[in-house]
Amino acid sequence: MTQPLLPRFHYAFGTMPSARINRSCKLAPMQPLEAQQVTLRQRYTYLPKDFVEARQGLLCAVVAEGLEFGRVLVTPRYLRSFDGALRKLDSLEALELVREHYPTWMFHSPSRDVLLPAIPVEELSRLHRPSDGWLTAPDREGSEATVFRQLASTFQTITTDVGLTGSYLIGAAGAESDMDLVVYGLKNFATAQRLVATAIGQGEQQENQQALPLQALTHAQWQTSYQRRGCSLLTFAEYLWHEQRKSNKFSVAGIKIDVSCVDETPPAAQHMGRKQGVAIIRGRVTDATYAFASPAMFAIDHPTIQRILVFTATYVGQARVGEMIEAQGQVEAEPSGALRLIVGSSREAPNEYLRVAHTCEDTRALGS
Repeated sequence: MTQPLLPRFHYAFGTMPSARINRSCKLAPMQPLEAQQVTLRQRYTYLPKDFVEARQGLLCAVVAEGLEFGRVLVTPRYLRSFDGALRKLDSLEALELVREHYPTWMFHSPSRDVLLPAIPVEELSRLHRPSDGWLTAPDREGSEATVFRQLASTFQTITTDVGLTGSYLIGAAGAESDMDLVVYGLKNFATAQRLVATAIGQGEQQENQQALPLQALTHAQWQTSYQRRGCSLLTFAEYLWHEQRKSNKFSVAGIKIDVSCVDETPPAAQHMGRKQGVAIIRGRVTDATYAFASPAMFAIDHPTIQRILVFTATYVGQARVGEMIEAQGQVEAEPSGALRLIVGSSREAPNEYLRVAHTCEDTRALGS
């Protein structure tokens, strides 16, 4: 049955061209990408950091690769009005909107053991995909053109594996908007981190940082980032300590740039899990190979919990091998009986966190 249009909002099909949607999205058997010699974009129709648009005018961020029972797992982010303008939705408003007007979109994901919005692929009208073509787009003007030239120069060795996502991808960016970049593949992301760290490190040795292509974030920009993340279980000092060593945030011409990674779900994270309750744990990280993957994964030395999966951006890349971490989240049991901890069971994850334990007291002493 066709879902009703949202009150006071309408999506005019003729206003924008629609990308062709692959409604079958049959996935090949899991094989190493090196053997396939294909990119993630070729392998999957839908990937995290993509945006899909439903016929009803909702634009949603994709949160998992591929399809689950013919549905795309999403987080609703924007609503298109009569005149084509996009209005950003906060998480609570978006969830209430879906539950009230599109209850059939609420879906219990067997792989995640959670109820979340998931849109049947036949109800999608457009797929917005990050593409490397944005770096050379001819319609950039003024300061925006300067920003893109600097980014193209910085990431020139991995240009074809970098894409533009978020509000800039879907045409919702404003004067105060951050710019979100996605890098495909963990190896490429590590290269991006090195490039950013090198550029910022060189800048810190020069007096006139404003003349440099890439600048470290100012204190005010970090404060704004902290407030937007809503990670109240970390002090500002803790948040800053963890974030500054990730080398994935910087600014160009005053615009804050956030770089994230998309890769296939780590093999050990592909098992289904069943919720067992909430726990606070401490353990030492033994493997952080997938620290920046989607989801991020940390293997830990702990009496009962084998690994931590992170689904919220705040805690991706949070720890390194050998570090003692403290985390709170949902315990899940895998089919084998192994236990894992989930951090980020919702977008904001208000009662879930992951931090390096031995820094907690030190950073709190610095103040919030």
